[in-house]
Amino acid sequence: MQWLNPENTRVANVACRIILMFERYRRNIDPEDKVFLDFVINYLKRNNVSDPDSMPYSELYVHIRNAIREFLETRNEA
Repeated sequence: MQWLNPENTRVANVACRIILMFERYRRNIDPEDKVFLDFVINYLKRNNVSDPDSMPYSELYVHIRNAIREFLETRNEA
């Protein structure tokens, strides 16, 4: 199985990208910041997420990850 090959550069590139993305999140977002939390809540509303408490974790994770990315993009434009 080629994907198990430690020399696979695609796996290395994706792993690096994920690590850098989470570092970027940690450096640039205070998870308790009201502005950030309001942004995420409004993002969910805009994307028709009516009841996040009943949504499967995997779906909620995708929505929140996308909200975080949009939040960072918005801050970079300012």
